[in-house]
Amino acid sequence: MKTNRVIPSTGVREAFHGAQDTDKSVCATREIGSVAPTLLSVRASLLRRGSLAALGMTLLFAVACHRAKVPTEEFLLRVDGPWQTPAAMKGQRIRSAPATIVYFREIDNEYFELHFTVIEQNDETLYISGNLPRASALGHWEKDGDTVHVTRSRISRGDVSQFLCAPLTFKISGHSLTGNAGGTSDGMYAPVTRLVAPDFQSYLKEARQSRFLCPGAKQ
Repeated sequence: MKTNRVIPSTGVREAFHGAQDTDKSVCATREIGSVAPTLLSVRASLLRRGSLAALGMTLLFAVACHRAKVPTEEFLLRVDGPWQTPAAMKGQRIRSAPATIVYFREIDNEYFELHFTVIEQNDETLYISGNLPRASALGHWEKDGDTVHVTRSRISRGDVSQFLCAPLTFKISGHSLTGNAGGTSDGMYAPVTRLVAPDFQSYLKEARQSRFLCPGAKQ
């Protein structure tokens, strides 16, 4: 990293040490007449450089915040618990785990989350279990710098309101998000391409048409 050094000008050096080719009276006059203005000019220069440095840092911060984009229109997956293999599937590379998908729409800032059991097949393809219970929440998201604030308004089941109606906060981390939409602690919600979810739109529709509203939410 380069360090900005302030190098005294010729006038400053002369003011403090005197010119070699002039007599003492001239030097004395120069000291009285030029030291204070020169020092003030150096101080002003330093202040200007400090202001420019502060401005540069502010601009860099603003650019960084602007570049922190919410990953929209894609599945962001988090596995919320340990993988397990059913006893009947022992010896096969088939396993399941509790998981959550969060999904951010760009057009209207709609937010959707789905809690389900994810099944991983032999070829590592992921599926949403259609036989095991699931729950979902619908809401609205707003971006503030590298933070994403989510307000949930509607849930698919009334018995999960104490878990799925509280507001959420995510932090943008590259192309992923960190936060906690249903796990026991904060975790990473990352893009996933090996998830096969042909019924995803039906889950979204189910949440939109649900009659279970979060406290304070409007129809």
